[in-house]
Amino acid sequence: MFFYASFGIALLLRPRCRAAAMAVWLGALVVTGAFLSPEHALLATYTDPLLLEFMAGMLIGYACKRLPRPPLAFGYGLVLLAVVAYVALNQGLDVIHIRWRTLCWGLPAALLVAGVVVIERQTPVRRLAGPHLLGNASFAIYLSHPFALGALGWVWSRLALETALPSATSIVIAMLISVAGGILLHLVFEKLLIEGLRNWTLSGHPPRVALHGG
Repeated sequence: MFFYASFGIALLLRPRCRAAAMAVWLGALVVTGAFLSPEHALLATYTDPLLLEFMAGMLIGYACKRLPRPPLAFGYGLVLLAVVAYVALNQGLDVIHIRWRTLCWGLPAALLVAGVVVIERQTPVRRLAGPHLLGNASFAIYLSHPFALGALGWVWSRLALETALPSATSIVIAMLISVAGGILLHLVFEKLLIEGLRNWTLSGHPPRVALHGG
């Protein structure tokens, strides 16, 4: 929520300044955390290097909107570089440690996403209904999966299934429940909310009907 609040405040700036302001803001927080190494939970969270991964996604989105399309070979080069960077950076490092995570996982992930975006923009990609729905519901899945897993854990504890099922089976069931719950939230709430807010923005009238599916 901190990231989205910061991004919302940045929308008050001129369009050409927003990405730069966010990059400076998030970068300054991470640098501050690197020097001070705060132990308080809130300060540690808001100066975490994980913020740089949010910044990378933001800059990729900005580049897609503002910069000319690079050649297709550049996209494949970024994907290859992502694979090489992942292999090279994950040799003998404690990647679970949060300060290594952004470098070992975040950088290759950012390169991979950037490369795939370039390829997608230069190559016709068939839209598949299933992956398209998962993409649209990804934010709802991200927000709701802790609650889905909590409910699933409660059910398993009541039925004494923690040790009755193999670990792999439990993981698959948990993933399916989390994804299904997120898709349901997306369809019955998020999608209607977005449509209602869009209509409100265009018409100037509160979305009283749209939020009820009308």
